[in-house]
Amino acid sequence: MSATLKTFFFIFFIPLAVQAQQVLHEGVYADKTTINNKNTWGFKNKKGKWEIKPQFDSVYHYFEFGKAIAGKEKKYGVIDRSGKTIIPFTYQEILPQIKHLFPVRSEKAKWGFLSVEGEQVFPELYDNFRLSYKDKHLLLQKDFRWGIYSIHNKELVPPLYKQIDYSNHKSYRVLPFANWQIIQPNGTVLSSTDADTLRMLTKTTASFTLQGRKGIRNLSKELCPPQFENILHAHDSLYFVKKNGYWGLVTESGKYILEPQFEEVKAYPNYFIATLKYRERKIYTWNLKTLTDESYLNIADSSGGLWAVQNNIDLWGYLNSKGELKISCRYSKAGPFKNGLAKVTLQGISYYINAYEEQIITPSECSYYESGFLKVNSSFQKFWIKGMHQYEQLTILSDNYYRIKSKNNYGILNDNGNLLLPCEYTNIELSTDQKFFIAQKKKVYYLYNTSGQLIGPPHKRFERVMDVSEGLIKIKYKGGLGFCDLEDQIVISTQYDATGLFNNGICAVKLRGKWGYIDRGERFILQPYYNEPAVFYGEAGILKENNDYHLINTKGKLTIEYPLINIERTAEGFYIIQNKAGLYGLANASGKELFPPKYKAIKAYPGGIFIVTDDEYSGAIDGTGKIVISIKYHTLFYDPLLKMYSGSMEKGWETVKVN
Repeated sequence: MSATLKTFFFIFFIPLAVQAQQVLHEGVYADKTTINNKNTWGFKNKKGKWEIKPQFDSVYHYFEFGKAIAGKEKKYGVIDRSGKTIIPFTYQEILPQIKHLFPVRSEKAKWGFLSVEGEQVFPELYDNFRLSYKDKHLLLQKDFRWGIYSIHNKELVPPLYKQIDYSNHKSYRVLPFANWQIIQPNGTVLSSTDADTLRMLTKTTASFTLQGRKGIRNLSKELCPPQFENILHAHDSLYFVKKNGYWGLVTESGKYILEPQFEEVKAYPNYFIATLKYRERKIYTWNLKTLTDESYLNIADSSGGLWAVQNNIDLWGYLNSKGELKISCRYSKAGPFKNGLAKVTLQGISYYINAYEEQIITPSECSYYESGFLKVNSSFQKFWIKGMHQYEQLTILSDNYYRIKSKNNYGILNDNGNLLLPCEYTNIELSTDQKFFIAQKKKVYYLYNTSGQLIGPPHKRFERVMDVSEGLIKIKYKGGLGFCDLEDQIVISTQYDATGLFNNGICAVKLRGKWGYIDRGERFILQPYYNEPAVFYGEAGILKENNDYHLINTKGKLTIEYPLINIERTAEGFYIIQNKAGLYGLANASGKELFPPKYKAIKAYPGGIFIVTDDEYSGAIDGTGKIVISIKYHTLFYDPLLKMYSGSMEKGWETVKVN
């Protein structure tokens, strides 16, 4: 019978340009400078001196094992610590070294492998590759057929197979034509079957599918005929099987140990959790005894020898390995035990308990404990970091900053425990862009940067200082909202009912119940006519009017005249648009239509490529609407590592390169 074919890709690495930051790798870090109006990369030592002079367009991978991957004129190459070129800058792509090999991709989009000295080990002949079996074997695809090779370029199994998959037990599952085989790395066939699919369950057993039903076989013969909807290995020689929508437990011959009765099953080394009808759960040991006669709505994974369980009135407690309810079900929330403690919530108040249900971390100490400023040893004794015990309260403002309270006043700590602002303010907030602290002392507001330096004069006349964006401070004055600058001068009048924050020089404002947009000079680029504010991304914004959507530019003009029923912005700044007929088209980052809606589906992929579907088939287009993969495939998939596509046709799968 014909098998369902799939193409599998083993993802090693997605190359990204290294950012300019002082993170040392083997004593140096990548940094850039401007040469002839062009960013040029090199490597500096920890003193900031150039060790490898700037000469590269990009740095794709930092130094590792004495080698780094860099770029020149959009080509990849490899250099050593002296800056000497080991692999020339002639390749379309080079991945970080695997064992002693660098995977390299040629201009013809074929993969090969070079040694760390730059010598050829595998020529650039292969469409795809994967590493397998403890990094000892390479699976290489050539002309849509897979083979097995040692990493020293010894052919173990010739490229004869449509599909090959490592089974994790020193053997491989392969599909030569229309029947499956299990083979050893030397090519010896351990088992063969004409099943539609074959999947290893244990070292010696596999599930197979015939006409939509699954059975169990070993390497030489069928053990259980195909009769189940699904099969999972449970424990030793026991298997979970699904029949008529419910799970049961059988031996490898298919003999029932537990009749199908469970909606869900989840196996663990010493037990399994089964969900009965009506969503009740029980814990079973592998000798098929229930841990307790009670059933629960939810049972979390075991942690610290205890299961968090939820009873039929939605309260949580903890069950021990003997099935005893060690901590009664009285909590609205109960987390896992970690380092001997679990976080629980009772009547809306959260704290940490130990396995004896003693409160170790009080509600007021939770944020200190979770931030690492309060520690607990194995005897459940608490100790503080850097005198944190003197503070009454700690609130997490971001990953790096904490608001502390002492004697009813507030200050700021950073993540190193250093005091940035003393506890002398009635309130402190972190701005949305996380660049400023807005501190209030009685009715006076102060603005500080995240180093604790005061920015501008105190703000004494405003009712509220609310936020900061693009150097403008959002304020409330005489009942209205507006903006002042860092020197306390009002630059946007306080006449508005509500405002957003400035982004790319424009801001949403609400005037007399309607939304519009202004620029920094308070000129309306979009008159206040709308019930909802437009959402801008750079040069274009999405505006909703009643049930219609529109694309507009920063001047408030429609970029597409006809109404749309949906607009989706992609990661690369394009807009996928859908008209009232349900068809899809594309607009660029400025909102300009690239081509009108004409496809039944469009999905964005990296590099400005879009998979499109017409009445029946799929293909790919670029951002201009040009067809780069013919629209002829039943299904089309993208591999982000190799930047290649796989398409299915009547004859099977094929790997496709973008034209």
